[in-house]
Amino acid sequence: MKKKIILICSLASSLAYSQVGVNTANPQAAFHVDGGKDNPATGAPSAAQQTNDFAVTPTGAVGIGTTVPTNTLDVNGTARIRTINQAASGTVTTSLYVDPTGVLVKSSGSSTYGEVRSNSAAIATLADTPYLTGIPAGIYKLTVTCTNACGDSTSANFLVHCNAANGYFGLIGLNGFVSSGFSTPSFNHTAKNKVYLTWSGVVACADGGNANGFNYGVNMPDAATINIFNNRPVTRNFKVTLTRND
Repeated sequence: MKKKIILICSLASSLAYSQVGVNTANPQAAFHVDGGKDNPATGAPSAAQQTNDFAVTPTGAVGIGTTVPTNTLDVNGTARIRTINQAASGTVTTSLYVDPTGVLVKSSGSSTYGEVRSNSAAIATLADTPYLTGIPAGIYKLTVTCTNACGDSTSANFLVHCNAANGYFGLIGLNGFVSSGFSTPSFNHTAKNKVYLTWSGVVACADGGNANGFNYGVNMPDAATINIFNNRPVTRNFKVTLTRND
């Protein structure tokens, strides 16, 4: 019995301070699985032999297709994510890119630069509704889309400056079009922080919006807020996307 206990303790001690290999007697990391059972008995496996390997280093880095991961997760091959959470309305998101070495990076070291905010909701007739709030100071492109019950839609772009210092904030309409007639909107800037859109060439819809059913306003009651004003006699669903440019 004593011999068995000593043997178990010896094995446990050995495992605690050695590398563990699965399908290989020559592990290259703290935990190493040779999926293809094609690694050499001595020396490091070739790049081709590593493509079916899985490795975990003593520092916790995980390599898939490589036994020498250089990042927390290093995948030498393709990757697939079957389910991705959808961001809630108003959530700030940051674009991801790939650097020349294949490492995922954000568009900027700061979560505010290059950020995108969006929101979508129905606005009742004659309602002036705050759509985005808490916007950091910066320069943005705003896109507003609106769809009626007949499947017709409009899209319009605005340039937005958000700066509370000295009241330096406002917006200006740039361009847009309606899908039923491909006509552009008229922008009526009643103040530096208010603009109203009227659309021509819109096909009337039986939802009660008539041919002017897409007219609306965009205003900024303060530097960190963007409101949508539905001045039509029918509820409309608006979607806004705010992308930071500076």
